[in-house]
Amino acid sequence: MMNMDISVTPNYSYIFDFENDFIHQRTRKWMVENWTWVFYYCGIYMLVIFGGQHFMQNRPRAQTCFGVAVLVCLNVCSLSFLGRQALCKSSPNALVNANCA
Repeated sequence: MMNMDISVTPNYSYIFDFENDFIHQRTRKWMVENWTWVFYYCGIYMLVIFGGQHFMQNRPRAQTCFGVAVLVCLNVCSLSFLGRQALCKSSPNALVNANCA
């Protein structure tokens, strides 16, 4: 196997501690050893999705209650917040790379 000793430092305006402590070679080694697990998880996911569809096929439609609507709204709001955080984190790097091209 080839030795991949490439040191890459992201061009972010702020680097978090977990980004500084990230060891690329160790993570790559773990991925090479465990990539087959993806197929197991995909199979389980497909069983749950298609099995759930089959199970729910002949059930009557449930009436939406207020509590479920509130949970869905909170979920959408939290995903929106996390998306904005990711945008703020990646925007400086995207602007720097766009200006270099």
